[in-house]
Amino acid sequence: MTRRILSAADDLGLTEEGRSDYRRRVRLLFDEGCVMLGPEQASKLFREQARSQRKPGKGKRPPPPRKRKGAHDPEGDRLLLQLWKSGRNGMSKRDFARMALKNHAVKIGGKVRPQDKPAQIDIAVNSLVRRLNRAIQNDA
Repeated sequence: MTRRILSAADDLGLTEEGRSDYRRRVRLLFDEGCVMLGPEQASKLFREQARSQRKPGKGKRPPPPRKRKGAHDPEGDRLLLQLWKSGRNGMSKRDFARMALKNHAVKIGGKVRPQDKPAQIDIAVNSLVRRLNRAIQNDA
């Protein structure tokens, strides 16, 4: 089975009559370029022009998905608040969140994954501090 190379005429969806007219016009343009610039320069310009054309379907990357708020967990917030009230002992909220993070599971892509990278740990600590602040505010 041989693969047929698609031309610009195929991209434009031309009929056979339109294709022959298209080929004739492109040939005339190339011949005119050869007369004006010389065959080497004209072929170089035509190749560069063909390379610079955007390929269909090769546009900008789609933007990353927007951050979505997860489901609210009132039971988890209540337990976090109880833990904060019972065991803070002069501890800051960030230190408390860092300690509580050891028992905090994170579900990514359907699997529970450990948070071992410093950036992940900082994000999770900030998230727990926000949850704790929200729970303290709702409790008052």
